[in-house]
Amino acid sequence: MAKKININVNGAVLSASLKELGVSCDKEELVDKAFALEEEGTVNIDFSIDESKLSKIFEDEEGTYTKKAKNASLKRVNGAFKVIKGKNGKEIDIEATKTAIITEINNNAVNNSEMNVDAVIKNVEPEYTAADMAKCKDVLGKFSTSYKESMVQRSANVKNAVSFINGKVVYPGDTLSVADTIYPLTSDNGYLEAPSYAGGQVVDSLGGGVCQVSTTLYNAVLLSELEIVERSPHSMVVSYVKPSMDAAIAGDYKDLKFKNNTDVPIYIQGSAGGGILTFTIYGMETRPSSRKIQYVSDVVETI
Repeated sequence: MAKKININVNGAVLSASLKELGVSCDKEELVDKAFALEEEGTVNIDFSIDESKLSKIFEDEEGTYTKKAKNASLKRVNGAFKVIKGKNGKEIDIEATKTAIITEINNNAVNNSEMNVDAVIKNVEPEYTAADMAKCKDVLGKFSTSYKESMVQRSANVKNAVSFINGKVVYPGDTLSVADTIYPLTSDNGYLEAPSYAGGQVVDSLGGGVCQVSTTLYNAVLLSELEIVERSPHSMVVSYVKPSMDAAIAGDYKDLKFKNNTDVPIYIQGSAGGGILTFTIYGMETRPSSRKIQYVSDVVETI
């Protein structure tokens, strides 16, 4: 059990003892076979591997020896989409490698002091290809809000946050978190002190104004009819949208998250300039051309 087996993974050698691989054999079965012999003969030992231990060894090292497939993507250039091709990846075929290791152990564990085997590497194609990305060409939803450029620091925060979201591709079934995308709200990340809401009051804080970015995106997402996973209102009404149409971002307890519930990747285009903040969401339009979507803010009480 102390003997080593050297596993060659793409030119790099990973060594493990038979004990580390969880190698074992059915001793009772071997004895039964031996006693069943009517004359002198040979009983072959058939070893087995604990697959969970083998997988764990590869999990610890897999990133060193393998390469993940890279999905195709999109880039917006001069008002038109440019498709960026994906790249194939490589990964260890655990099941095939396990079979090769067991064969080597069964053949050589008893007589040889050292064993060698090549891991089986398989090509992995990206989940989304250039053909999939080419389907993302229709405007699903578009929404704009206005802001005061004279509020220089707040305006800078708006533009900075937009820059983190602009160009994001969200693949089918994936969820985008605005907080994860634009955080941290620090000076090192390009944010300035500007007015924001906190506990029902207006205070200066780093990143003040980013909630207008999440709110504008929220309304574009609603018009696109994508799935809202998480959304929170502000502690007070905001000036740039009607009541109930806002989406606040605060610490780790308020976030805007939405899921691409379509079958095609979506592309988010964001821009901020001249006092106008706009988000446009592109994808593949499958809704009837006669379909119209509208959200109406209804004030039920004024406090």
